[in-house]
Amino acid sequence: SPSGGSVASSEVSGGIEDNSFFIGFRADSKTALIASAQTEVLASGSVLFAEGDPADYVYLVIEGEVELVKDSKEGPSVVLATVKPGDFFGELGVLGYSGRNVGARAKYQLV
Repeated sequence: SPSGGSVASSEVSGGIEDNSFFIGFRADSKTALIASAQTEVLASGSVLFAEGDPADYVYLVIEGEVELVKDSKEGPSVVLATVKPGDFFGELGVLGYSGRNVGARAKYQLV
């Protein structure tokens, strides 16, 4: 899990059960996933994970924004996408692909 402040999952789990990530899950599976969720709070600019890190979590943005970045040999990292509240990311790695193919950092304070 990324480093940062923690918040009890019950404090932010309200409303996420309708997120599109959970489409196709049985009700009991969805309930179990939400109950086991971990919530992190990260300051703006904090790195959530780096390119090449193990893919061990799926992330759902509650508040703030995340930049998905690709390292560049010619200069600074390139922002490939911005993930906004209600969006999820990181699922491809968890579904069996190798390590993270991009990095992720908090654009604004992130929950």
